[in-house]
Amino acid sequence: MKRCIFVILLSLQCLIVQAVNVVFRFDDFRLCPDTLQEQLLETFVRHKIPISLAVIPCSEDKLFFTEGSYFAQLKGATETGLIEIAQHGLNHRFMGFGGEFAGISFQRQMDMLSKGKHLLDSLFMPIITFVPPWNSYDDNTLRALELLGFECMSSCMTIGQPLSSAKLQYYPETIDHPNKLINAIKDNKNRNGIIILMFHDYDFDDSFSMSDMDALLNKLNDMDGVECLTFKMLCEKRVKSDRFRFKANIEINLLSKFLKSGHMLQTTLFAVSVRIINLLIYIFIVLVFFLFGWFVCKFRNKYFLLLIVCVMGLVGIVVWWHLLTPLKAVLFTFLISFGALLGALLMNYKKKTK
Repeated sequence: MKRCIFVILLSLQCLIVQAVNVVFRFDDFRLCPDTLQEQLLETFVRHKIPISLAVIPCSEDKLFFTEGSYFAQLKGATETGLIEIAQHGLNHRFMGFGGEFAGISFQRQMDMLSKGKHLLDSLFMPIITFVPPWNSYDDNTLRALELLGFECMSSCMTIGQPLSSAKLQYYPETIDHPNKLINAIKDNKNRNGIIILMFHDYDFDDSFSMSDMDALLNKLNDMDGVECLTFKMLCEKRVKSDRFRFKANIEINLLSKFLKSGHMLQTTLFAVSVRIINLLIYIFIVLVFFLFGWFVCKFRNKYFLLLIVCVMGLVGIVVWWHLLTPLKAVLFTFLISFGALLGALLMNYKKKTK
């Protein structure tokens, strides 16, 4: 059944060249000497794999370190296009509701973003990508980003993210640890989408070292149908990811879990198709319960009634587990129960009128 569903979805994209785009997004990068950051840069440059660095423009004392071989290597790599500098807030201070920007006035956000962008622009090429600290921002942030000439942003793919800008491209992170990348590629190898890996310095520990990253990049270079890009490269290639694509991908459902498509930003067509097919599956389940109600009414068998109650409970638990939304589970269970009850009442009414 899984293969049949996949063939249906694949046929909807038959005119699109299938490719997996991968973006590495390293958060909390600081412009100061750091052994791990230097090793990370050297590893990606050696493998010639692009990476987007979400750079914190200012430290707490507003000082930069822009001298020495470390900075020269970083700047040289950015000039080749292999490394992209993205703006990661101003100084990564917790100020508003859940982050540095959300809940702050428009003018204050404008001043902070403008200062950070001016500093980074003076050191590197013009910055076009914004990564909000703690993935927290609001509509004022989007307004300021538009006015300052940003072209895209990368936050997280969760419900409640503001999407009021029609000009910006939204490239949210889809996985949050390098260990998940290969499986995400394998699960989505025949789909045309973007896998965005967000990771930090603290992800390098006993379970994942720089040697593991080196081995991971080796595997990527050997894989067919995988292209590594930066956010800037996505914009230059006009890989569209507007608010409609974001919204289509944001709601996880039973079918997306079944297809393991949640670790990739799918095309709008694919994501909408999954949601429609998932809805049809739900309607089919409701019809099945309607038939159950008819059997209960016709045969007056208490075991059929017990079966309906058990299956309804099971379906409710499954839906809640996959959607992680109790309200939707309650609504879904209510609709199924109502369908079964309505079927039973209708059939009983017809029987009495005969």
